[in-house]
Amino acid sequence: GDSSGDLVFLPYTDVLAVGLVFDKGETIQHARHFELERAGLNVKEAVDIAIQNLKQMSLDPLRLVQPGFYTSPWKDFHDGARLLFPDLFLKLGILGEVVALSPAPDSLFVTGSQDALGLELMTALGASLMQSQRAVPALPLVLRNGIWESFQVSIDNPVFDTINSYRQNVLKVLYKQQESLLSRSGELFVAPFIVDHDETTGLLFSKTSVLEGSASIIPETDTVEFFRQNETGKKECVSRAPFARVAQILAHRLTKDPTLQPGRWYINDFPSPAELGA
Repeated sequence: GDSSGDLVFLPYTDVLAVGLVFDKGETIQHARHFELERAGLNVKEAVDIAIQNLKQMSLDPLRLVQPGFYTSPWKDFHDGARLLFPDLFLKLGILGEVVALSPAPDSLFVTGSQDALGLELMTALGASLMQSQRAVPALPLVLRNGIWESFQVSIDNPVFDTINSYRQNVLKVLYKQQESLLSRSGELFVAPFIVDHDETTGLLFSKTSVLEGSASIIPETDTVEFFRQNETGKKECVSRAPFARVAQILAHRLTKDPTLQPGRWYINDFPSPAELGA
């Protein structure tokens, strides 16, 4: 079909994409391909112009809030786009690697990967902004070799519970948005992203379910549960395993969707008894 009316949107890293907007002062409007064509620009030329404009608007340094924690001095709806400029984050007084979070268009927080107080403050601010109308469900990112990656910490890290809880709640929002879009097609069982408490550790974890007899598209969760209906029609869990284990055993049955972020996987056939046992 004709894609000229589509929004201009480009993948940037595994965890980020870039959209183009027209900033008209009072309003900001997402650019569409036909509008660029009308202006005589291709996408690369338009992106180059936008980046030069943003650089001119980004000459101030990040503002120090407390030792090791910085915030945006701009507050101009373009804060998240400044992740395109890794040089902005290179000469900061932080502990460890650069960690950034932009949970709203006019918010950008930066701290160090080894700064427990900074990470606690970042997630607290992110969680409070998630309640606002201008929220952008965003995950904390870490800057490695000039590239942004998803920021996660090991379970023995003192801030694991804080970072993990924040991540799970953001992913829940993102997957819920996906569910409502995918459910409209009606052909697949769109498996939910469920956040639960581990009774032993008290920590949050995510899980999803696969039901025998229906093709499913499942989110990337910590755990996958497999259900079948017994003679009375009641669903019972016949197997449960970490996602990595499921992906290993069912490599030939799972296909990753090439476009969805966060990721989802198609599973067309229920596992065999031997696979469930494994």
